[in-house]
Amino acid sequence: MKDRGESKEKDAFQNAAASVSANGKLLVQHASDAEQLKLYGLYKRITVGCNVGHRPSWIQAKARAKYDSWRSCTCLSIESAKEDYIHLSSEILHRMGVDIEEIQPRGDASYDVISMPSSIKSFGDSTGSGSNDSTSMDDPVSVWLKTKYFSWMNLSLYFPRIVPRGQLDISFRDLMFAVLVFISRIFSVYSNANIRKKYEAKVRDLWQGSGKTALVSLSIRSAFDLYLQARNFPPGSEIIMTSIQIEGMTRIAVEGHKLKIVVLDCLEDTLAPSIDSILNKISDRTVAIMIVHAFGAVGNLNMAELSEAINRKDIDIIEDCAECFSGVSEDSEFFCDFSSDLAFFSFGTIKTCTALGGGITLIKDKSLATKMEQIQVQYAEVSNISFLFKVMKTALLLVICRNFYVFGGILYILQSIGANYEAIITGSLRGFSTKDGSFTKQLLQLVRRRISVVNLILLNRRLSK
Repeated sequence: MKDRGESKEKDAFQNAAASVSANGKLLVQHASDAEQLKLYGLYKRITVGCNVGHRPSWIQAKARAKYDSWRSCTCLSIESAKEDYIHLSSEILHRMGVDIEEIQPRGDASYDVISMPSSIKSFGDSTGSGSNDSTSMDDPVSVWLKTKYFSWMNLSLYFPRIVPRGQLDISFRDLMFAVLVFISRIFSVYSNANIRKKYEAKVRDLWQGSGKTALVSLSIRSAFDLYLQARNFPPGSEIIMTSIQIEGMTRIAVEGHKLKIVVLDCLEDTLAPSIDSILNKISDRTVAIMIVHAFGAVGNLNMAELSEAINRKDIDIIEDCAECFSGVSEDSEFFCDFSSDLAFFSFGTIKTCTALGGGITLIKDKSLATKMEQIQVQYAEVSNISFLFKVMKTALLLVICRNFYVFGGILYILQSIGANYEAIITGSLRGFSTKDGSFTKQLLQLVRRRISVVNLILLNRRLSK
């Protein structure tokens, strides 16, 4: 009796599998993707067994989906898997108007070679789990795959959902504002010099609560270079710098101004140096100490205590606050400390409250601020058209980064062609790109420019908010 029951169940499964295989081209029109994957997983569980292979990577999105479907059926017994397969296939075939009994099984000898329907085989590639069979280019299933999987609404079926490490802190409204400002500058009767003077004054007024003179520059690299030019330190003078620095700062000092960098290690738990370690690095040739507040961790080093401990007027204390901006009100965190001689704030593409460029330097010594400004007025301006290109590139990045399937699809394509997607994405966010070989010379040429008028107006808009 048991053998007869097993034989009937086997015949029912063979009938169902044969019906699905014979109607594979029509099945794709009536079965959802989830149903096709379920049929695939059940079929593999019945005919092959449990899925014990390795899961394909996220790059192989379709093979991964097939693997997961098969894996989800591992806990089922053969009998339960057959019952589920017969029930699901009957439901799909009933919608198609096909009766399983109309198709007879092909016999016990052909049981192990009953082929999967072409729709399910083509759901994934041959890597990982799945069949190596392929369909021809004029096969309706191939046409269906092209139209369905590459459509905008079904990106989730073909591309992985990848969340970017971060989002750009700027809106499409801000970018549209920059475009409108660019257009208005084309037809404006006012010169760039007058507009620049007006908006530089507006930006400086926003920082009055700091008690220091605010200098607007193209970037903090530009401001650092201006500072070194204004100070004109003797060659071989030492600048103590924390080991965490943005690219180019050390090379500007060493190769651009013939200074020596003394590296200051940071504590692992605070990412800031201890005051004792700073004091141990000071020598007779030390002219400045530059502290980077990594990831905006301002409170990890008490600058007032550091200034009091050093107690030397011939050593400038510089804060790199590129990631510390918290607003331009008197309650903002960076207004709590007046002991440093200079404080750099960056508003580059990846920074908080980005204006796609621009830097603010808060300077305690007004005579030093005047010297730096006198040097900067001799620089050429960044053209408005070049800044417009940056605005358009940023708009494209916003579209990519705010749709996780689009972002995942681009990573998928870049990895498929062997491109270094990390270098491409990082390069698109850099404020200054230089070719290998003459890095410092090119970098100095790039930083020794003035911020464009459109960028300046956008910076004022962003800070005013």
